[in-house]
Amino acid sequence: MLAHRPRSDVTVLRDGNVSDHQSSRLSPVDDMPRAMRNLYYAVHILRRRHFDLLFKQCWASRVKQWLATTRELRLTEGRPTGDDNGRNTCFLHALPLALGCAMPRVQLLTISALCGYVHMSFFPALSRFSSVESLDLAWCSLNRSQLQQIILSFPLLTSLTLNEIRITSHHPASSVVVTAFRPPSDIHLRHLRVCAHYNLRFFDWIAQSGLCISLEHLSISVREDLPRESMNALLKTAGSSLTRLLTHESYGDLVHNTALQSLYLRFLLRKGFGPTRL
Repeated sequence: MLAHRPRSDVTVLRDGNVSDHQSSRLSPVDDMPRAMRNLYYAVHILRRRHFDLLFKQCWASRVKQWLATTRELRLTEGRPTGDDNGRNTCFLHALPLALGCAMPRVQLLTISALCGYVHMSFFPALSRFSSVESLDLAWCSLNRSQLQQIILSFPLLTSLTLNEIRITSHHPASSVVVTAFRPPSDIHLRHLRVCAHYNLRFFDWIAQSGLCISLEHLSISVREDLPRESMNALLKTAGSSLTRLLTHESYGDLVHNTALQSLYLRFLLRKGFGPTRL
């Protein structure tokens, strides 16, 4: 169902999805300022044409004012293919530079399906979302340097979710080292969730980076065996800050986690074995 449309040409779905669908019933914006602020509270962009529409309208005074109230921004890239006119349908690489300053209060940022070539301007421009506290990365294909640069772009980051992140080989054209990023010691995660079926080459960096010295909640869900040394390093780093742990049966050494209050174990069923019982 479509919400009342602002005077600009951009229509927003009630769930926050930007759309080019035209509403048949319009209402003057002046009569519903609070409704419009609520409408732009969460924005979900999942197609290039949605991004183009929003970019064209974002500097209109009304739309710019509403975008400044956005707290949740969810971005889905989609497949890097062309449309019927042969244009590239990717947009994520341009979004931080184009809209970062217009959405300064975003606190929850979700990036899905970022893969392939990433323009070098993408990484420094992410710092324009300086209010981000929670970052969700899902189904992204990145090299380790790119993943590090994304995470270290947000000095207020306290919650990080890495869902099926694929670590690729180094891509020299899109992984320029940016020295302006803050060191990991400025970022103290409180919540970390890792979900992966394979390819855990980023885990050692997470464990050794210093990001988790204040970690309170940790959730690890993996298909392949996670090296015990890596898990132990992360648990040792979290130390007495850790109060909740959800993991599989190879949970590591908890001797340093003296404040642990909740422990949830997932027991994976492997071929040739029956269910494991406590």
